[in-house]
Amino acid sequence: RMLSSNLWIFSPLLSFAMSMKDSTRAQITTTFAFTTINGGVKDNVLPNSVSVTLNSRLLPGHTIDDVLAHVKKIVNDPQIKVEVMYANEASDISSTESEGYNVIHHTVKQIFPDAIVIPGLLIGGTDTKWYGELCDDVYRFVPSFLSTEDIKRFHGHNELITVKNFEQVVNFFHHLITNLDKSFEVEFHDEL
Repeated sequence: RMLSSNLWIFSPLLSFAMSMKDSTRAQITTTFAFTTINGGVKDNVLPNSVSVTLNSRLLPGHTIDDVLAHVKKIVNDPQIKVEVMYANEASDISSTESEGYNVIHHTVKQIFPDAIVIPGLLIGGTDTKWYGELCDDVYRFVPSFLSTEDIKRFHGHNELITVKNFEQVVNFFHHLITNLDKSFEVEFHDEL
């Protein structure tokens, strides 16, 4: 609670701690992962060509051009062709002073009264990328408790969430929709 309330001084310490774990590093930097490699068809014959797919998730503030320049600098070989297959720019940062954020905040406190509500980065790709041009703020929020084991199963074998987490997600969104439908006055205040 003390760290999140005093980011103005603890930000470097928090960034260092987050950089030490795979599960949090992606929240503070653009990520790179080799996802496919295609080449030869026989063990004793050199392939005519090899292709590698590099998947990158951009941290807000970084651009596709930044990533492309970084990869070309690392490769540093004119015989190797580097091209963008498809790309999405990093998501915009949504306001923490909007009605939408305040309704999410209010709902979190309703369902999880001991929770500390702070902005963060959802590192998974979602369909919300299509909403960026339709509204001022897009909030990506997963109202569940995920263990290290849960996170390891994302896009892998035995991908699942627990029944308890599923119930919490349904309960949260039920309350969020109900709260969005209410006409209560939203109070803006500084929490951090």
